[in-house]
Amino acid sequence: MPERRGAGAAFTLIELLVVIAVIALLIGLILPGLRMAREAGRQAKCLSNLRQVGISSNYYAEEKRDFIPREGYGNYGRAGWAIDLRPYIDDKIAANDTGDPRDDYNDQFVDALYYRCPSRKPDLHNLHYVVNAVPFLAPGDPDERAGRDADIRRGPTERYRIMFPAKTFYLCEFADDPSGNRGRSYYRPGATNVDIAAWYDVWDENDVIGGENLLRISPKRHTRGADVAFMDGHASLVAREVLQDLNNWDDGIYPPRP
Repeated sequence: MPERRGAGAAFTLIELLVVIAVIALLIGLILPGLRMAREAGRQAKCLSNLRQVGISSNYYAEEKRDFIPREGYGNYGRAGWAIDLRPYIDDKIAANDTGDPRDDYNDQFVDALYYRCPSRKPDLHNLHYVVNAVPFLAPGDPDERAGRDADIRRGPTERYRIMFPAKTFYLCEFADDPSGNRGRSYYRPGATNVDIAAWYDVWDENDVIGGENLLRISPKRHTRGADVAFMDGHASLVAREVLQDLNNWDDGIYPPRP
């Protein structure tokens, strides 16, 4: 009869290798699922933030004669969406037209966690979204003057003039900044919140469909696409090809024909 292994006998080398192989296989199967679960949680948080911002734009419009904030530019008296909507999200911030000394909180948006996407790699940027400020002359015809003339870009807009608010993009995810050049320029010493907010917009077709060095949006922040807030206040994940379709950036407001 073969000798039975004693109760305290050790594993053979082959058995130990088999156990290690099985454990490695299980880890290989589990880790991708964990990564996907973590990313799903981050994407859900990002989407929640954008929904919060979208809802706040409606609250703002109800108090501001139906206007919603878009591009900001100090020389034209426009504070920008990140300034104007913050009081409707954060009770520590006063509206910027009240005369309250807290109007320009000047934290460089360090405390504005609701303006951030957890899926974005940490960098110098405290605002992770950009607003749609793309003007159009006619359907399918973006106004090329916007790159040279800030007054052409879409500033505060009356909601009733937006042709298809449930289909038109309002905010989407800001492009990565691997070199840090944009971040160092935007968050320079002494830059106020108003100064910083003015940078977070898109106004040119190359910002949406240009090459990697021109894009100001992140079409694949969440692998399949990016989170977007729409002009009517709702938010959803949008596929890359939809995000980079200029028709979805067109608010339907055109200058009068000569």
